[in-house]
Amino acid sequence: MVVREREPVTDRLEKMLLDQYDLQTRVYHVKLDTMVDTERVDYIKDMVLAAIKEIGEALDETSWKSWATSHFINDEAYLAELVDAWHFF
Repeated sequence: MVVREREPVTDRLEKMLLDQYDLQTRVYHVKLDTMVDTERVDYIKDMVLAAIKEIGEALDETSWKSWATSHFINDEAYLAELVDAWHFF
């Protein structure tokens, strides 16, 4: 078994956040540094609501209801919804 040295979590998280910032600015043309406070508040609200919606969709890909008789996780769809949610952070 080959043991690889792992990159520190903070470095990976920082890279992911920087990649998201790049996506928002380059692809979606969002410029947080030039927005006035009211625009930033609206933007943040929209992103939080969208992330919440995507997380709810991820939950729907599992059998989260304790009263239900079936137990499942649609792994591929669940992960896809989490990726969608990440795009709004």
